[in-house]
This record gives sequence, structure tokens and C-alpha cells, in this order.
Amino acid sequence: MPPRLFTACCCVLLGLLAGCLQPSGLTPVTQPATWDALEKLSVPPADRTVSYGAAPQQTVEIRLSAQSGLHPVVLLLHGGCWQNAFDRAYLGHLAEALRRQGWATFNIEYRRLGDPGGGWPGTFDDVQAATNFVLAHAAEWKLDARHVVAVGHSAGGHLALLLAGREPRIMAVVGLAAITDLAAYQREKSDCGESARDFVHGAGLAAADPMQLPVPKARIFLWSGSADDIVSPSYGTRYAARAGSIRHTLWPGAGHFDLVSPASVVWPEILRQFAGLR
Repeated sequence: MPPRLFTACCCVLLGLLAGCLQPSGLTPVTQPATWDALEKLSVPPADRTVSYGAAPQQTVEIRLSAQSGLHPVVLLLHGGCWQNAFDRAYLGHLAEALRRQGWATFNIEYRRLGDPGGGWPGTFDDVQAATNFVLAHAAEWKLDARHVVAVGHSAGGHLALLLAGREPRIMAVVGLAAITDLAAYQREKSDCGESARDFVHGAGLAAADPMQLPVPKARIFLWSGSADDIVSPSYGTRYAARAGSIRHTLWPGAGHFDLVSPASVVWPEILRQFAGLR
């Protein structure tokens, strides 16, 4: 049986146990989005970029909603195999789309492999510092500090799960093709698998691996593409099996970048799912 078909079948068999769902009425992706195509799309500018630390990487792009009242918060954590060859720019599309829904969005940059202090624990220290910085400005930026969602793509999904486990103010996590099992990903024979091995070594793995840590109390939504060849949807399926409250959604035919590309046919449904979290 082909691996992608096997994953889809496992998702159905696990059913409610793993919280695995497929969006109804969704047109399957026939041509998955690519990194090259995503990178070429023009990114809407942020309102401003501010520093939360002394390192040049320690910055956050801010997009505040023009709607009245307090705004729910989205903390965005980009992927890229924890490497400094990749940055947050591509998540600007999602940041802007969610701002238009009424969210206040914060697209976080952090030190990565190749940066002084990047890797474990410096990368995660930055994520925590950025979170504290944003929420310290809740009154100034009219943020609803009781409604904070951490959204991470790929390696950023790994960081979002860790953040929710240590930060009680995170009420929900959305993992987009999230790397949920660091030990398993370190065994992947790929460039990203090699980066996972470089990210954390030896005894530090237990503190850096969501699969080895208690399930966070926050609501957890894991979204996977059935055709993802960078982070297999099985990572979402296995993590969702840990608790019945975790919801794992499998997007038929979607690849690794469809979940973050405004050019993908699944983009409108992605935004509808986020609207339901408000």
C-alpha cells in the first residue's frame, strides 16, 4: 500500500481516538504548493517591527486589527528546519489574513541554527521571551490576553507545542504540519532530519521533544497535508492519539506548504478554521 494511502487509512481507523478529521466539501489538492512558488509571492507589509531582545534576530512583526475592542492574539512561529537560511517572511500572508479577521498577529523571529545562541535552548528561550514581550504590551495594543493562540508551521509547530506546555496563557495551539516527535524526526534521512539532530543533543532531547513531555492543557489542533513529504501526517496522527481532546485534521492532497500558501485551494478553508477559533 502506498505510504500516503496508508496514512489516510490509519487516520480513518483511529477515528475519534486520534481526533482525526477531514474537512467536508473540500476540493482535494491536485498540485501541492511548493516552496519556490510560495517564496515568490509578494508579502503584505507589517505595521511595524520591534525588538524584544538585543540580538538582531530577536524581533517581531506586528499587525494590529482596526476593529474595536480587545483583539484575540496569534503568535506565529515559522518553520525552516530551525535553520537561519529560512525566516518568518512567508508567514506574513497568514499574519495579514488573520489580522483582517480581527486578530492581532505577531510574527516572531528567533535565533536559529547558524546564529550565535541558536539551537537548544536558545531558540526556545527566544520564543518565550517574545511571548512575554507581546503580552506585557496587552493594554497598549488592546490585546485580549485571555485569548492567545500559538500557531506554528513545521519546526515552528514543534516550538508552539513546547510553548503551550510551559506558558499557561496559551489557550490553543494550531500546528501546521508540526514536528511533534523530535526523536523520531532525528531519525529522518533528510536535510531537516539532520537539522533536528543538530538542534538538540543527548540529554537535552527529553526537554525539547513534545512527544516526551506531558500534553499541554491548551486546546490543540494539528493540521496535516496527506501529501506532505517533509513532515509526514503520521506525526499529527501519533500525537493526537495521546489525548482525545487533540483534533487532527488531514487535508486531502495537500503538501507541506499548502497550509500556509494563499495560492493553495485549501487557503479559504484554512481561514474559515481560524475564524472558528475566535
